[in-house]
Amino acid sequence: MRDPLFWLLPPIIGGAIGYLTNAVAIKMLFRPLKEKRVLGIRIPFTPGILPRQRQILAQSIGSMVERELLTAEILRARLASPDVKDGIRSALQNYTEKFFTLPAKNWPEKIMDYFLIGADTMYPRAAIALSRFLRKKEVRDNIEAQCRILLSRIILKMNMLQRFLISAGQYDITLDEKIPDIVDDLLDQAEAIFYSDEGKKKVIESLGEEIRLLTEKHPDLNLEEILASEESQNEENAKARFDSFLTEQILNTADVQAESLLTTINIKKLVSDRIDSLDMLRVERMILDVLAGQLWWINVFGGILGALIGFSQVILSLFLSA
Repeated sequence: MRDPLFWLLPPIIGGAIGYLTNAVAIKMLFRPLKEKRVLGIRIPFTPGILPRQRQILAQSIGSMVERELLTAEILRARLASPDVKDGIRSALQNYTEKFFTLPAKNWPEKIMDYFLIGADTMYPRAAIALSRFLRKKEVRDNIEAQCRILLSRIILKMNMLQRFLISAGQYDITLDEKIPDIVDDLLDQAEAIFYSDEGKKKVIESLGEEIRLLTEKHPDLNLEEILASEESQNEENAKARFDSFLTEQILNTADVQAESLLTTINIKKLVSDRIDSLDMLRVERMILDVLAGQLWWINVFGGILGALIGFSQVILSLFLSA
């Protein structure tokens, strides 16, 4: 008859060793935080694995986030979601509310500079858009038609002798044939004015002057009240349209520039630098808070495995002594 300790002691010792071995191994992931030396010789496995490899770990996580978690496609898909659009519109509504409810008499002091800066920034795109509009075939044909009407009116205002001389010399026919070239010259001159610094300056000054006249005409009204008088009650109000316009412009710009935006931000460096800058005690707490249950079971499984090894030793010793 075997002593009960013969059966119990090896599994208990094996289980304790397995449990403690796994617990020490997990602890060595984080500790010690700094390398330890004895007589100038570094003690193996110091510092712990994570403190020793933190830069490599940070770079690896940064690469993974950049490659798998925050790509241009994922960013575009997220921007296209309704909740993001609603969130941007809601934020803009709070911002534009101040602009639309500001009395006109306060515009020169509060927002005129911002308006002029915005106009200066947007002017090149507006000039290009206007130039393209004037170059459209239907618009160009309409300009030519108006020029012919103007030419006819000028001739009709002349006296009989002048009209006879123009008709005899067929100047009216020549001018009519030259109208396409005249329109081209007019458009070239108009574009030259649009794109010139002087033309830009004059247009922006004119816009500023119009706003000043408006503030003098309606000093106590705000922009929402001024525009409301021009709108039907059944239509979406100006502020709502403005908020929707800004939201769409922001989302469209972000969609087009998503890849460039991520490249500029450099997600890999941002994430890796952030992780590398974290205090290791904080990293340890974060990981343990997330994996506490799983790490406990690793210890338990280590104990179970150790106990099974200890029990197998009992069986093996019985087999060898038989």
